[in-house]
Amino acid sequence: MPNVPNINQRSFLRSLACLAALALPASYIAGCGGGGSSDNGPNVTLAQSAWPKFRANAANTGRGSASSATGVLKWKFQTGKIIDSSPAIGVDGTIYIGSWNGIVYALDGQTGAQKWTFTTGNEVHSSPAVGSDGTVYIGSFDGNVYALDGSTGKLKWKFTTGGTVWSSPAIGSNGTLYIGSGDGNFYALSAGNGHQLWKYADAGEIHGCPAIAPDSTVYVGSTNNSVYALNGSTGALKWKYTAGFGGIQSCPVLGPDGSVYFGSYDDNVYALNGADGSLKWKFGTGPGGFVYGAPALGADGTVYAGAGNGHFYALNGSTGALKWVSYQFPVDESSPAIGADGTLYFGTTDQESIFAVNPSNGTAKWSFIMGSTVSSPAIGSDGTIYLGSSDGNVYAFK
Repeated sequence: MPNVPNINQRSFLRSLACLAALALPASYIAGCGGGGSSDNGPNVTLAQSAWPKFRANAANTGRGSASSATGVLKWKFQTGKIIDSSPAIGVDGTIYIGSWNGIVYALDGQTGAQKWTFTTGNEVHSSPAVGSDGTVYIGSFDGNVYALDGSTGKLKWKFTTGGTVWSSPAIGSNGTLYIGSGDGNFYALSAGNGHQLWKYADAGEIHGCPAIAPDSTVYVGSTNNSVYALNGSTGALKWKYTAGFGGIQSCPVLGPDGSVYFGSYDDNVYALNGADGSLKWKFGTGPGGFVYGAPALGADGTVYAGAGNGHFYALNGSTGALKWVSYQFPVDESSPAIGADGTLYFGTTDQESIFAVNPSNGTAKWSFIMGSTVSSPAIGSDGTIYLGSSDGNVYAFK
């Protein structure tokens, strides 16, 4: 009969193993704590910076806390490949962004000087999210989700999915990182060490980013034309709403009353009841009016959305009634950002420019022609507007 250690001996051996594991990266340590949460590494939540993730916050409102941009170019930084990733901003003002050359960049927000780079195995379309400890999370077309040290760019951990990762991550108050993949799964990972907590396996291909409600419900759209509401702790399906044809690339946006707003390729903007997924209203944008980007939600509840037919809409968030429409701003992938004074910032396709627009009537305040398509902007703590472009540059406007 083999010599099996007794309980005390096993505890002693386990302690020795855990002591030895302290020299390893956190992703290699499992089962060495007194409770389940310790297995997930440190409790990392979303950074308290001006723009820590795509769409600025857990609700994806696209609303910043500053307004001072006048359209003057502050700096630009060339990556050499197309950028459709949107910047995230660290607490010290560092700009994080990915490029189609497969590289994640950290740039000085004031000067544009390169701080560090990290090379993934394929194109980066995902937009970063910054954690409360400075960790930078981002996906890549190589199928991996990466966690990088925000100060050095050093790899902390990576998680391999079964498909390309277009999706941009979100971080819950419970320390969970949520992200979708082209493998049809939606993942919940420990932000502390990348351990998989659960996955929802009927999500289709996800290109957008999740929104997280105060009760930890996670909302995400899919190219299979559906929006899902999932229990953030377990991954259990709460409800699913299926829109029309073409898929939902748009990130859901959450209103303070629990409404879920999103755009669709079926030429509509939708508002759902967040509790049960029932339709509150939908607004038709007209032929060719696909809504690829996420809507933005103003402080007064106005929903702003750009459409592929060249129309930009301001809608009453409660009723869906049209407030105004502008016919000069064809918006493809760029999602609007809103300054503290309500000014709207977004990129256009055929004019290949960034525009600053009055929220009251849709008239332009200023524009800057770049001759290339523009990613979704981010707003810094001093009002600087940061964005990427298909010409390979990261731009900063003061």
